[in-house]
Amino acid sequence: MDHDKIIVSVTKDELILNSYRATRRECGDLENLIVALKDSNEHVKNIALNKLDVIGEQIKFLQNQAKEILEEAARNSELHKIPCNFIKVPGTIYHLYQRPQNDEKIWSMISPQEFGTSCKNTYLGSYRIEPDKSFTPVDSLDEYAEKREFAESLIQSRSKILPALEFMTKKERKDSEIES
Repeated sequence: MDHDKIIVSVTKDELILNSYRATRRECGDLENLIVALKDSNEHVKNIALNKLDVIGEQIKFLQNQAKEILEEAARNSELHKIPCNFIKVPGTIYHLYQRPQNDEKIWSMISPQEFGTSCKNTYLGSYRIEPDKSFTPVDSLDEYAEKREFAESLIQSRSKILPALEFMTKKERKDSEIES
């Protein structure tokens, strides 16, 4: 049976055969084989643990991303619930204020600079509404633009990627047909 074979790597110097030694068994041979098997089992275990460590790091990264997405969704939901007397247009920056009389939050098209000192409301922040109706804080617009540019570059490069994927899919189909 093939699974009973043991493959051992040897150096060039160890390839010199001694016919007497090759046909003779010594008492330490079995012990050496047991030690080699234990070492290989430990090696396989360490390889598996290293791979699981990588997967664990990926899981942590995905959990952090999921947490950020849920926090952003909650913020967007709260911002959408705030009263507004106009239709929000994607790409436009709107300003959030809070009335001191009743702590009610309101949207405005007028920035704090435009209001000047005549504004009695507390300024809470400015947001741009995106095409997907999410809100981006004005201080995060550069980061949003970088992410958007990267995503658009992926879309533009898809013409290069898709033929390769189609080739791989065809090759996988051929391989599975050959196996069956």
